[in-house]
Amino acid sequence: MQKGIEKHIMHLKEGKITMIIRELNTHYIFIQQHHHGLLSGEMAFHWGKENFLDPLYKLVLAAAFHDMSWIKADHHLLWNNAIDKPYDFVNYPLNKRIELYTKGINEAETFNQYLALLTSMHYTSFFKSSENEIVSSFLEQEHNRQIKLKRLHYEHNSDLLIALKHLKMWDDLSLYACLNEPGTEKSKEHTWFKNGINGVDKYGNHITIECEWKNERTISLKPFPFKNTWKTNIPYSLCRKSLGQDDPDKYSLSYFNVTFVPDL
Repeated sequence: MQKGIEKHIMHLKEGKITMIIRELNTHYIFIQQHHHGLLSGEMAFHWGKENFLDPLYKLVLAAAFHDMSWIKADHHLLWNNAIDKPYDFVNYPLNKRIELYTKGINEAETFNQYLALLTSMHYTSFFKSSENEIVSSFLEQEHNRQIKLKRLHYEHNSDLLIALKHLKMWDDLSLYACLNEPGTEKSKEHTWFKNGINGVDKYGNHITIECEWKNERTISLKPFPFKNTWKTNIPYSLCRKSLGQDDPDKYSLSYFNVTFVPDL
């Protein structure tokens, strides 16, 4: 069953969603938000060495598809004309983001209800109680959905919270690989990751996972959570700043390879 997941994940790396953005001197590098999600699923698939959880199929699936909300809405790059730059997943307009989240969770619920439940918990954790009517309505809507799905599947809060911690950990590890330029020196890493990544053991206890680009094709982790060393490819596309949103090649995919190894 898990081999089927891995094949499906690799097959889906053919879309055209551009939401994770790195800025270079002359180009933007785009990595599709859903591709980042699929990488999270690959990490879950390979996870499980020693004191780390060997995740069930449903959790691997949830990790892989937790960002499926972006699939249909972002086949065309959303450009911020005010600053002449593309929106990324951080500064994407709030009302559009909430709309994407809602549609994505609705679709997930027709596909796999456990996926919908964890995705709903993941997305609602981004917001606190708010006076913003759009956010408040979204939180209430998803709170009711979560109650319903928990009752339908007899999911215990403690198990779900551990699962959510794992999802967020794989999400962060995938973002580490996507947001940093391959081969980045530790001192120049994205600020989110300079103090390591919040991880979790199979019991739900907090640990810190130290990651480092050893070269342009290798990331080391300490402690090493995967069953074995493994390699994957991450799709990306380039957009020339001089052409901006009119660059005809901005959706043309290339790939870079990365291998995950223990820190020796």
